[in-house]
Amino acid sequence: MSKAPAIAVAVAVGAGTAVATGTWAVGAAIGIGIAIVLGLASNRR
Repeated sequence: MSKAPAIAVAVAVGAGTAVATGTWAVGAAIGIGIAIVLGLASNRR
């Protein structure tokens, strides 16, 4: 599985959260968190 789609999804979710909450730090933190989780999940396969 390519990591590009997972990273794109994480960035999109982070950006969407940032816009929705008006806080880029929160969106970035969530995006990074998702990217880390997806990265760990892909490494286990």
